[in-house]
Amino acid sequence: MRVKVNILMIVVSIGLILGGALVINYDNRNIAGLCIGLGSGLASINIVHILLKRMIRKHPEYKRQSEINAKDERSIAITNKAKAMAYDKMIYIMIGVPFVMIFLNSPLWMILTVIAFYLFGYGLHLYYFVKYNKIM
Repeated sequence: MRVKVNILMIVVSIGLILGGALVINYDNRNIAGLCIGLGSGLASINIVHILLKRMIRKHPEYKRQSEINAKDERSIAITNKAKAMAYDKMIYIMIGVPFVMIFLNSPLWMILTVIAFYLFGYGLHLYYFVKYNKIM
């Protein structure tokens, strides 16, 4: 049943790609790019899902191993540590992006949007810090 949904989504994505390719001109350039990008991403995701299901059907030991890895405490701790380190690095990058945008003479609304995303991420960090500090 799920493979049929994946195939349907691939057909929809091909339609998006073709639709985007047909409306390419200078007036609809943004819409065409959006259609082609969404169609390509949707197609690739569903093709990978189909290939993974086929691999799991042929090699059931991979499914068992992936379930074990998903529930393993060591793997979960490593994943959480990697996420925390990536977040720490992204904070420094997100601080630098508005300065680069200022030097590139980007519009003010773009710079303020990036700053708003940074503040939103930092606000989420503080929220979960307080939440988990009360729980633990």
